[in-house]
Amino acid sequence: MRPSMAGRLAVLFLTQMMLVVDTTIVNVALPSIGAQLGFSAAG
Repeated sequence: MRPSMAGRLAVLFLTQMMLVVDTTIVNVALPSIGAQLGFSAAG
């Protein structure tokens, strides 16, 4: 049986949402991680 179009769209939507949420979490956490590791903006 082939999945329905709605099922395919739901999977694509959820995948895209996971990517957006993951990117947001990384962008929020990155400054804190860098500070804890002693990195500076100058490199």
